[in-house]
Amino acid sequence: MQYGGRRLGCKMAAVLAWTSLLMTPERHVWACANSLIGRYSEDAWFHASLRADELLEACDLDGYAMFKAILARVEELQQMQPNSRAPLS
Repeated sequence: MQYGGRRLGCKMAAVLAWTSLLMTPERHVWACANSLIGRYSEDAWFHASLRADELLEACDLDGYAMFKAILARVEELQQMQPNSRAPLS
């Protein structure tokens, strides 16, 4: 299975498929943004932006649009919690 231009193993593909059944697309975007903040702290916006650029360069317009949406949510979450390095729970 391919996701964002990357080949995934069977377990990861199953997790993504299961997650997509449980979450609405908007909720999935928020969860991804929160995950990036948990992993990269205040640099989450940079990593989301970098990934969006990689996907655009690879002509993956769906992936690009998804990461632009994630980037917008990262910025919104970081404005709500400017001094917090932990993801929202």
